[in-house]
Amino acid sequence: MRGSAGILWSFAGRWPGMSISSRVPNLLWALFWILVAILLVLLAALLVHHFGGFGLTFHIGYFHFQLGVS
Repeated sequence: MRGSAGILWSFAGRWPGMSISSRVPNLLWALFWILVAILLVLLAALLVHHFGGFGLTFHIGYFHFQLGVS
């Protein structure tokens, strides 16, 4: 018996749902997200460099903190 979408109803519901996260080992997912994080940091550094960098200065009492990135 066939449904309107061409599905064989005798096989419907017998196979588990296909999920990409269940088919890929957790170590590969962790490496993927580490790679994504590294690429985002590099992209942020490239954008900061492209727009001329930034300077950050704190003066709290006798404490002076200066940070400049170009």
